[in-house]
Amino acid sequence: MSPRRLRFGIKVAQMGGSFAEIRDAWLEADRLGFDTGWAHDHLLNQNDHTKSEDEGWTILTALLGRVRIEGLTLTVAPIVNDWFGRDIGVAGLLTGEDIQAQLAGRALGDEVLVPAVAVRDAGDVFLDDLTPVDVAAALGVAVRTVEPSASALLAAALGR
Repeated sequence: MSPRRLRFGIKVAQMGGSFAEIRDAWLEADRLGFDTGWAHDHLLNQNDHTKSEDEGWTILTALLGRVRIEGLTLTVAPIVNDWFGRDIGVAGLLTGEDIQAQLAGRALGDEVLVPAVAVRDAGDVFLDDLTPVDVAAALGVAVRTVEPSASALLAAALGR
């Protein structure tokens, strides 16, 4: 019988960490050789536990930024929710207008990936009645909605 390898994982705290701190924790865990990682679906505001800071999508995106694939460049662009208020931090309440306004004038590459929870189930429309097609036309680059899972996000980043 061959010896079994002991595996270790890391879980980020549900509150008290910024996007950069979460990313740095994952990078350090990767450097140290951790095998797995867990993150809460929503990260809570340390001062007000009723307010969400970031969603799992943010964590997945930060992790995907660590993937090194020749010819692939990923940029994380956090979008502040100006439509409903800057203390709103869930992807399901993003609007096309906020995405469009905050990405305008930036080098966006070939495609912008947006969490699918940001559009309504019926009709692929943001809460402000803009569509991904409207935002794409304004930005001059394709906008694709992606299910918030690691496999879907990686597949979309790879153009699949």
